Amino acid sequence: QAITQELDFHIERKNTETAAAALSELAPRVVVPSTIPELCSSRVFATTFKDKLTRVDDVLKLAERQIDPIVLGSLIADAFARLPLIHGLVHGDPHAGNVYGRPDGSVAHGVQLVILDHGLYHHLKQDERLAICDLVLACASPWPSRSKVCKLGEHFAGPLWKIFPLLLSPCFALATPLSLQELHAASRGQLPKTITLEKVWKTLEEMQKGPSSLLGLLHSLGYVRGLLSSLGYAEEQRVKALVRAAAAVRYTSFARIRLHFALFKVTLLFKLLRIFSVVLPHRAAATAITTTLIMIVAVSVAFYCDVGYFITA
Repeated sequence: QAITQELDFHIERKNTETAAAALSELAPRVVVPSTIPELCSSRVFATTFKDKLTRVDDVLKLAERQIDPIVLGSLIADAFARLPLIHGLVHGDPHAGNVYGRPDGSVAHGVQLVILDHGLYHHLKQDERLAICDLVLACASPWPSRSKVCKLGEHFAGPLWKIFPLLLSPCFALATPLSLQELHAASRGQLPKTITLEKVWKTLEEMQKGPSSLLGLLHSLGYVRGLLSSLGYAEEQRVKALVRAAAAVRYTSFARIRLHFALFKVTLLFKLLRIFSVVLPHRAAATAITTTLIMIVAVSVAFYCDVGYFITA
């Protein structure tokens, strides 16, 4: 079915126009080349031309063309968070051959993101999209509600629910009942040793049994994470892009205040993970109480350091 879709250029034209409309709020910094209807058919697809396209994994060429990788990364993170979470659109192949940066002096910071190849899209159902938004907001906290995360995770992955947040981001390990050693692994961006590839595979098999587009979403998010990694773009910032998109959907009252608080919690979440990465390897000399006290002090320091950001961001 996917191959059939990609070979029908009427579908690609429709997907291209839909994606362009969905990303119009980010234009002109993010663009989907416009289709040329009079040249399109079921076997021919034509769009406007964009020059100086630069692969996001070509570090030397990005530097040569003075394309800031962090600016480009922020555009990628925002675009590929908004598409699925706000619009329910999941780009099927956001790899380095379809996602480009280009220099453009007419836009902010002189960097433009160009997204190609819209032949394959997955479409999230309304309930799936809203549940993913709720899960992102529930997980992106240094003190998440385990019961809420469990309920949302079971909706997607059944009894293996505690694996599912890790597929969105390893940093979401704090939202699951994992041990200190497992949290340490997550702080380094790794799956815990108790979460084997076999368990991940079983989880994916369960997801594949239904008509859900969830596997397509995980596949797409994995590609995007790889792109951002090649740019040196921090995982914390990618998670914040997901939180911004989810908050745009779910926060209707006091939206600005709630969004800033959500982003602030992500900052604390990553500070806690950094603490785990430093403290846990040497925890043999400390009791659990000492570790807890260190965490509390660190969170307090983080709060006072970041309160200015919380108020003014």
